Amino acid sequence: MLARMRKASKSLTAREVFARNVRRARRLKDISQESLALDLGMSRPYLSSVERGTRNVSVDNMGRLADALGVPLSDLVDPEKFKGLDETREASDGPRRFTISSGEGTEGNPRPSTSKRADGVAIGPP
Repeated sequence: MLARMRKASKSLTAREVFARNVRRARRLKDISQESLALDLGMSRPYLSSVERGTRNVSVDNMGRLADALGVPLSDLVDPEKFKGLDETREASDGPRRFTISSGEGTEGNPRPSTSKRADGVAIGPP
């Protein structure tokens, strides 16, 4: 945990900024890595390595990713662009795996009654 705190205090490299912003833009559009990779003719592991910041991405592939996500390339390299998003969501264990079905609640504030995994299996309270 201490190493994670130290990493948070240092400036991000251009590669790390691009990786973070690609992931955030993809998740905002609710697109899976697999779907995006298929649309681009890339492998999912390649896209995953881009989003982790371990891959040195060519400018051509950066442009293809920006086009596929429907955002300007300049947004993907801007360290401030997606900064306001919830950091805890990024730190979760992977992409959103659950969908919430709304239950009964007050108007405008539905209370979730059950959750379902992506494969449709119900979890949570009965």
